[in-house]
Formats: sequence, structure tokens, C-alpha cells
Amino acid sequence: MSPEERDVAIASLEDVRDRVLDRARLVDDDTVLDVGTGTGLIVFGALDRLGADGFVIALDVSVDCLEELRATCTDPRVVYLVGS
Repeated sequence: MSPEERDVAIASLEDVRDRVLDRARLVDDDTVLDVGTGTGLIVFGALDRLGADGFVIALDVSVDCLEELRATCTDPRVVYLVGS
């Protein structure tokens, strides 16, 4: 996959994520559970919609994915859990 194709794919995924999160009608102090969080596409979108009292729980079976997410997301509103 070329870098251009990758960028198009990511933009498409972000559009889908935004539609899902918009329909969730999050409010400032909600807690979002992102099951199968991977590297955090939903996490970042949810954080943009939550206030200071909101939280995102990032749950994944892959410690490697969660460690990668933790390296790029230092927001204290994210809780990282390993599980299936």
C-alpha cells in the first residue's frame, strides 16, 4: 500500500468513526469503552467529544497495541486494559 493509499484509507476510517461517535451523542462526563481499541482511532475521536470529567477505557487483547497507544496518547482521561 502506498503512502497515498494509506492516507485515503485512514481518512475513510476517520469518517466512519466520526459518524459512529456523533450518533452516540456523548456528553462531557460520559465514559466510553473502546473494545478492541487497537492503536486508538475511537479513543482519539471520543476524547475530542468528552469534557474534563469524561473517560475512555481502551480495552484490547494486544499489549503491543496498547503500549503503542499509550506512547502516542498521554491524556489522563484514558484507562488502558488488557483483556478479551
